[in-house]
Order: sequence, then structure tokens, then C-alpha cells
Amino acid sequence: SSSDDDERGPSRKKARAAPRGPTDGPVAVGPWRVSRQGFGTLALGTAYSPGGRPSEADAIQLVRLAAARGVTFFDAADVYCFDASETHYAERLLARALAGGPQVVVSTKGGLKRRGDGTRSNSWHFGYKLAARDVRARVDASRAALGSEHAVIWSLHNVDAWEPRSKEFSEVLEAMQAACDAGAADALGLSNASADHVAVASRALGARLVAVQNEYSLYERRAERPAKPHAAKSNKDGVLSECARRGVAFVSSGVFG
Repeated sequence: SSSDDDERGPSRKKARAAPRGPTDGPVAVGPWRVSRQGFGTLALGTAYSPGGRPSEADAIQLVRLAAARGVTFFDAADVYCFDASETHYAERLLARALAGGPQVVVSTKGGLKRRGDGTRSNSWHFGYKLAARDVRARVDASRAALGSEHAVIWSLHNVDAWEPRSKEFSEVLEAMQAACDAGAADALGLSNASADHVAVASRALGARLVAVQNEYSLYERRAERPAKPHAAKSNKDGVLSECARRGVAFVSSGVFG
């Protein structure tokens, strides 16, 4: 037999630290405890990155590898696709990849339109406003693509198209609430929102509002700045503190800049 001990006594080798994974220090998103690190599917659905998008088989393998490593929070959108002809591509991909696996939370987004194809980063129609009457159909379509195996958060994608205190934004929030109460989504969220949007939506949706997803990285720090009174609808200052005040999880996007 062999041993690290010798006549000088026990080995002084340093113990190797346990690897840290995505589930180290889970965080709360609404009623769920999920991995601190999530997995986004923008690059799996669009094609404007230099290498294009991966094959469907490779993308599914990536998602399953993330789940095997402990990721329990996945992000998608109905427009994470090449063009309008394959809307819900990323959502359907996630459903296939996660079928039969551990329980996770999928946060998806709707309400944005594509113009052109997915080879250009400017193919998003950010000024588009989803009509309140069309909200339920969008939520239902995302639920149908994702299935009912995992919890689904449905977020309004381009919130900064609306004035926070406008009647049309209030009507969209009412439609989101009705869809959630009917079981079309398990919870609700916002994406690309200002601090005012978060405050208004929190008052309207209550505990149904569980997440806000905005860009936050080494290069984009507006979320942590103090909020500005009477700021423009596109201003993202103060969102972190407003989410904390409202008990809403902040989900970072574009973390690599």
C-alpha cells in the first residue's frame, strides 16, 4: 500500500477546494429557489454572432449540460429565432432539452417584434407596443411552446416602449394579470424596464411580479445608479434599488457587455 505520510509526519498538501457551481448560493425568484447563474438562449436562437447559431442538436446538448451542472433558471423569448417564420424557436428548443429532467424555472419574454432576419443585431422592432387584447394570445403561445412540465415566468419584453403611467401600459398589465390568474403563466416579469415601470407594475400585479430583466454588466451600470425623478421612460437608473424595495428579483442580461 502507499500513503502520503512518511517519517516526517502527515503530508502538508493543501486540501483542494470544492468546485463552485451554479447552485452555490441559490437565490429567490418569486416562490422558487433557483441557481444564481442562469442560462440564456439568445445565442441559440438568433444568428448574428460571428459563428452563427449552433445546430439544434448542439444547442440541446448545451442546455442539458447546463442543467446537469446545476443550472435551474433558464431564459428565453418568443423572438429568439432566425426570423418571424420560426417564432418560439428557443422556447421549443428548451422544452425538448429539459423534458424529463429536474424541475427548473423558465423565464420567457413576449411583446417584441422582429423585422428582417436574425443575422443582424438591429432586427428588433423595439418601438413596437403589444396591444392589451393580444397579450393573452402571446402568453398562451409561449406556454404551448414551453409545455407545462416546468414553471414559466412570462415577461413583457420591451417595456420601455410605454410611458409608465399611461393608460395603455395599465391595460397591458391588467391583461398580463388576467393571463396569469387563468394559469397561462405561473408568474410575471418585465424586461427593459425603468424604475417607474417597476413601481407601477408592482402596484398593479402584486406578488405576481417576480422578476425584472435588464442589461447589467461591467460596461452597463445604470441599474445601480440612483433613480432620477421624472426620468424618461427609457431611463434605467435606479432599477436595482426599486426591485429590492418591491421584493422583485433582478435578472441581469448582457453580462459580458
